[in-house]
Amino acid sequence: MEDGARGCGDLFELAYEDRLSPYQYPYTKAYEMMSCFEGLLEYALATGSEKWRAAAVRFAYRLMATDITLLGSAGTTHEFLDHAAVHQTDPAPGGAGQETCVSVTWMKLCARMLLLTGDPLFGDCFEQTLYNAYLGTLNTGHVCNAGEIQRGFLIPGLPVVDSFLPFDSYTPLLGGTRGRGIGGALILPDGSYYGCCACIGSVGVGLAPHLGLLRAREGFAMQLYLPGSYRTRTPAGREIVFAVETDYPAGDTVTVRLRSAARETFALSLRIPSWSGRNALTVNGSPWPVTPGVTLLRRRWQDGDTVVLRLDMRVEVLRPTPFGRDVLRSRILWRTCEMVPEVLEEDAGHMRRAAFRRGPLLLAQDARLGAPAGPLSLPASDAYLPAEPEQAAALPFPAVCAVRVQTGSGTPLRLVDCASAGRTWGEDSAFAVWLETGPLPEETGESAARS
Repeated sequence: MEDGARGCGDLFELAYEDRLSPYQYPYTKAYEMMSCFEGLLEYALATGSEKWRAAAVRFAYRLMATDITLLGSAGTTHEFLDHAAVHQTDPAPGGAGQETCVSVTWMKLCARMLLLTGDPLFGDCFEQTLYNAYLGTLNTGHVCNAGEIQRGFLIPGLPVVDSFLPFDSYTPLLGGTRGRGIGGALILPDGSYYGCCACIGSVGVGLAPHLGLLRAREGFAMQLYLPGSYRTRTPAGREIVFAVETDYPAGDTVTVRLRSAARETFALSLRIPSWSGRNALTVNGSPWPVTPGVTLLRRRWQDGDTVVLRLDMRVEVLRPTPFGRDVLRSRILWRTCEMVPEVLEEDAGHMRRAAFRRGPLLLAQDARLGAPAGPLSLPASDAYLPAEPEQAAALPFPAVCAVRVQTGSGTPLRLVDCASAGRTWGEDSAFAVWLETGPLPEETGESAARS
């Protein structure tokens, strides 16, 4: 506590003052910073320190705003905070980014902040990371990538034995393959190897079920829409079951059926994701008004009551954020505490990108579905584009979600959810979530309103 986590600057005081964003701190190692502030929060709760509690919360909100990408991770230049919310469409000469350690540590921090603040934005962020940055790293094909161990981790004279790692370490944003590196690789005495991402990866899937249904002050709060049954007790101590039926996030409908032996009045709150602009909610078939962020259903509940929530699954077009000029601290002098400032100037290529999101799922172009003939031509004023679901039988590989999007470039663009893309870890399934577009209307002299 005395030196604020690092001798090169008091990071805790910087967070409490809330004048800088974390990427502007004198030290910006992403997952170490998040873990450090998670520890600060636990210290604050144990000691009753409102100051350090506030510092941890302010850090989390700043991080959410400045460094979390569409994938739900951070760090486009290796593992350092680098204003990634803005720079996620820039080439990353500093090395691989979007590390799994960073993704999982952000999920841990979001879960803690959700429980502490009740702010549904942290539920949105957890879900964003879960369905995009995290699930895509699962090594479902049991691919081995011993050739990606960095030279410094090899032991002279010890042959490397191909080993299966359950999680990949890095996820590309602008295009590439999975399996491009092994974060924190360690060669074991028998020649097999492991890595830090493979170790921490299991934490992510372990967290998710605990956030499905939470106890709240007046009853219950549903944060993640996971199919299954939640057996618990009401505020009066009676046994109750919430049965959730859904194919979300592929589908748009969540049905919750209550099983209870007695009638009782309590509140059930539903997280309404920030990306969902059109929503419909019924209780026993009757419409119920939807409030953005959190919708509270306070009523007298009984056995058989049914809640149906329908969310917005239109395909949304996402654009880069202009920045002009920015100063980052994402270059480190190793074995020192010094982070070297680096100045970035925006160029035209930064803005000539677009990404597509359907519900909580970021969509990706996968080489197995064919690539666009050239830069996409997109309507400048359209926030959403027409899209049709693609049947599973028409795909050469399994996917949670597959759509054909009408972009205005002629042939519909075939996209799948990011987590289903790149599964071979080879060039045959190279994928990208930020796709190249043609010149923007303002570059060609056309006038168009942005929605």
